[in-house]
Amino acid sequence: MKILKVKFENINSFRGKHEVDFNTPEIKQQGIFTITGPTGAGKTTILDAITVALYNRVSRHDKDTEHIMSRHTKECKSEVEFEVNGEQYRSVWSCYMTNPRKEDKQPEAKCDMDLYHLSGNDEKRAIATKHTGVPTKIEELIKLSYDQFTRSVLLAQGQFDAFLHADTKVKSGLLEQITGIDIYTKIGKFTHQKYTEQKAILEGLEREKSYLNLLSDEQLTQLLANIDEIQQQKKQLEANINLQSEQLELLRKIAQEQEAYTEHQTNYHNAQAHLAQLQPQIQRLEKHKNALPLQKNLDEWKRIVGDIDDLNKKVKTAETQHIALNSSKQELHTQLTSLQQKLATCQTEQQTKEPIIAQILRYETQLADKQLALQPLQITQKSLSAQINTLKTQIEEQKKRFEQTQTQKQTLANWLQQHIADRDINVQLIATQLTALNETRQKYAEQTEIHKQQTEQAENFAQKQAKPCH
Repeated sequence: MKILKVKFENINSFRGKHEVDFNTPEIKQQGIFTITGPTGAGKTTILDAITVALYNRVSRHDKDTEHIMSRHTKECKSEVEFEVNGEQYRSVWSCYMTNPRKEDKQPEAKCDMDLYHLSGNDEKRAIATKHTGVPTKIEELIKLSYDQFTRSVLLAQGQFDAFLHADTKVKSGLLEQITGIDIYTKIGKFTHQKYTEQKAILEGLEREKSYLNLLSDEQLTQLLANIDEIQQQKKQLEANINLQSEQLELLRKIAQEQEAYTEHQTNYHNAQAHLAQLQPQIQRLEKHKNALPLQKNLDEWKRIVGDIDDLNKKVKTAETQHIALNSSKQELHTQLTSLQQKLATCQTEQQTKEPIIAQILRYETQLADKQLALQPLQITQKSLSAQINTLKTQIEEQKKRFEQTQTQKQTLANWLQQHIADRDINVQLIATQLTALNETRQKYAEQTEIHKQQTEQAENFAQKQAKPCH
């Protein structure tokens, strides 16, 4: 601890404000200095100001602290700045006399204390307050109580002799805290404590060792022989267990094979019974073998009839589409005529409406574009006409084939009348014919989709042509 500055006001016989700065260059250069002066010069007052500011106690007596207030004053103050481990602090003690509310009552003194950390982030914020908290905090910082402080750092008049004649333990404690060698005392205590703990552990282990009874060589040999015999018995038991496990697994497999054999016999008997039930159907199939050549002709006739019906439907659909396309073409021609009339009207009004000449030119461009767009529709119409002619040709060919199969049809009809219960045989041939029919339907669906797209293009073009001229 190092005291840097002392400020006090109205302390003892020194009225007003006073300051003693121990941090001036003159005092720093001297290193060691003394406070001297005649009796009454104020040497002890400086010590009183220090102790009252740090511990709220007066060094020269044990009276209340308000007794150091100068006479005929109502307040006093003491302030000490000091340094500990490179950190600076300020301790402020103040006291004032209160005005009594009653005439026969004496004034009372109110004292207060505050401690500030000057090296901290906020030096205006107190780290300890009140006359009970500040001395405790200072004792924690400088590691000295009030009695230790007055016997080592600050020795008032007549008290140096008390330090010299103090008890040896008291002197030793003061010197350790002043010089910093108390750390060695702590190390010694810690070492002694560890030694005591380890000694107790060692004694406990010695006691446990005395309780143990060691085996003799003969007992140890006998014990090892018993262990070997037990190991041999264990191996023999494990071998017996493995043998029994293998036998048990073999019995389990035999039981499974017997169950499988029983199941196969049951399935065989069931198959024999089912075969007996199917004998009538087998005999009917034998009779149907003779009718297989005629079955092929019958299937061909059914397929041709189906193809003719499909072609008729396609022709009707194509004719309907052709009619709709002609109607769309007529509407487009009508719209084209209307646009031409609008163009003629716009050309007539051109002389009087010059601002819309540019717009009329745009209409002419649009008219040309729409005429170009009409050409694909005409091409599509020709293509549909060609498709209709092709379909008609196919219909004629199918009619010829139909006439050729009339005789076979009559023969098949007679045969079916005799064998009407056997019309479902040869399923494989029917499935093949259905596959071919599905392929024909798919091709027709593709052609229909193409025609639908062309029709939608024609309708879109017609809608664009129908928009009025603005």
